[in-house]
Amino acid sequence: MNEILDISIENEGAEPIELQTAKDWLRVDGTDEDTIITSLITSCRQAIENYTSCKKKKKDVTCQAK
Repeated sequence: MNEILDISIENEGAEPIELQTAKDWLRVDGTDEDTIITSLITSCRQAIENYTSCKKKKKDVTCQAK
């Protein structure tokens, strides 16, 4: 916990790739695989963030002096 600043992170944005975009690229019809594809999108984004130390989801960060 930061003793000088009060930091809050809210409103995490959407994944950088939409489910429908991934389904179109994979040529997947229907909704049977939606859960696994969504999970894979999230896992890939997290792996990229960890590797590059750069966040890919937009977030609202508020920082206030105490």
